Amino acid sequence: MTTIDPASDTPMFTVFPLRFTDDVPTMIAFLRTLGLERFVTAGDDAFGDLAAGAGRVMVHSVAGAVSGARPGDTDLCLAVPDADAAAAHLEEAGVEVSVWDESFGRQGRIDGPAGEGISLNEDQQDLYGYQGHDASGADARLAVVAVLASEDPERDAAHLGHLGLAPVGPAAPGWQELRGPAGRARSVCTLRCRERPAPVPPPPSTATRSRCVWASPRRRISGRWPTGSPRPGTRRAWSRTRA
Repeated sequence: MTTIDPASDTPMFTVFPLRFTDDVPTMIAFLRTLGLERFVTAGDDAFGDLAAGAGRVMVHSVAGAVSGARPGDTDLCLAVPDADAAAAHLEEAGVEVSVWDESFGRQGRIDGPAGEGISLNEDQQDLYGYQGHDASGADARLAVVAVLASEDPERDAAHLGHLGLAPVGPAAPGWQELRGPAGRARSVCTLRCRERPAPVPPPPSTATRSRCVWASPRRRISGRWPTGSPRPGTRRAWSRTRA
């Protein structure tokens, strides 16, 4: 059964961006260097579900992507303990959701206000063909931040409110920060809506308005890189979108 926040009766939605790459093991190693820890992986690190202090990241090979995704594409997904219970909650709020079976568990799709799809992933219980890991060592200060490009921040903020995300403080020019309720380690994360300059071509895939960055003390991240090692541009590495 889906865990409910007693203050809001909202299921625990965890921000869970899906990152496509042509080198999954290297991307997993990179994220672990930043402070994320593996939660679930495939046998040869062909797939990875990594946890931060708040939020998670899913890493998927472009070779196995039926959507035709390219390296660097990032889709907005949400993880929940129970997809059916989460769908029922959203449908009561008037949000269109479809849920179906996959070999690894229940999967769903939320129809966003701009017509884009937001994936709904049930926490994987059947680990056949996968390996589970202890992710308790993830840096508690590290948060996954999904940046949602928006032509109508007020509309998108209202939609994200159904997912338990509420605006934090007044909106800055072009930006609105939203957070989940405090005290829920797996779902305390931040979404930011950003106004997109017009004109904008229509998105070519189901959830391409999103990109992913992370928040962590810069000194802490810098200290993780061995002397003389190449340092990928952390923010640029997550800034590519197809939209």
